[in-house]
Amino acid sequence: SSSDNSNNTKQKSQEILAKNTEEIKNLIGLLNEIVTLTKALQLEQRKLFLKDLSRIGLFEAIDLGLKSSDVKVRIWSGEMLFACVSLDPSNARSFLLSQSQNSLFSEVISRIVSDTDVGIKGRLTEILRLLLDPALAENNNDTLQFVNMFYDYFLDRLVSVFLPNALEELQTNELLLKTAKNHVVELLTFFVQNHGYRIKYFVMRNDIVGKVCELTKEKDKYLALSAIRLVRACVGLKDEFYFRYMIKHNSFRPIVQLLTKNVNYDNLLCSAILELFDFIKKENLKTLISHFVDKFGRELSKITTIPIFREYFEINNSKMSFFKDKSRQRDRTLDSLDEDKYFEGSDDDDDD
Repeated sequence: SSSDNSNNTKQKSQEILAKNTEEIKNLIGLLNEIVTLTKALQLEQRKLFLKDLSRIGLFEAIDLGLKSSDVKVRIWSGEMLFACVSLDPSNARSFLLSQSQNSLFSEVISRIVSDTDVGIKGRLTEILRLLLDPALAENNNDTLQFVNMFYDYFLDRLVSVFLPNALEELQTNELLLKTAKNHVVELLTFFVQNHGYRIKYFVMRNDIVGKVCELTKEKDKYLALSAIRLVRACVGLKDEFYFRYMIKHNSFRPIVQLLTKNVNYDNLLCSAILELFDFIKKENLKTLISHFVDKFGRELSKITTIPIFREYFEINNSKMSFFKDKSRQRDRTLDSLDEDKYFEGSDDDDDD
């Protein structure tokens, strides 16, 4: 039967690969050429052809290739996996879910965190985003299972790049660690925008925004920009839970400090921060406006070149005067009630 043939082919390929690394390199190189040649096929034909290849061991070969110490073999494996996932994410998810010990998926996560090649880290980050994109879900049940597996077993490993001893723990160097952090923050931003409550509770439980905002202190501007994008994604949801969490953990302090350093420069950092403040004002997010005025009023009042902060003070003042008016009204009502009671009391006395 065809399933027996498929199993035999898979077994033979695994036997070959178990022999030595040269065999692995030759096989992965050949498979990569075949997958590259399929670009000439029409989309649906290419999808079916790759699905057939996956039935006879393509994903297992990619798994072995990603574990190789040879960078070229890992690059080929990453390219083949990207082709499979971008054409048919649900087929890839089904394999990754069912594979023993989730070996290939585990390797993808490990390589994003600690591969020595910047290109491979970037490619695998794209693959992970595609796999976890709810918009690309054909089978909702499979996708939900896959997302649950990721949050239960793999997300902790991804955010291990923020551990204080990450350099030693991940046996990497500073440049590679910074690249990994940047990719992980990009992914976290995507999760915040697309994964609802699962990422919300993970962010709050692990103070992810606080850890990410530490990147604003780095000299590398691209890391600070990534941090601002994550904060912007959290604010963009207009969710009071996020607001309260960020206020409690003082998450906006590094952003305000970064603004005061860059306010006189016309650069991307300054633009990104001002866009965040502009969004808060346009959406009239009162909780945040009050927080900025109360907590950072002194710093923001010194930025006279940007009118938006003057507007923050005006909005906050009008809110305060509204509450003062309400308070006066309440006091007047209470006073008149007291008077009524007094006169009622007097009438009772007269009756005596």
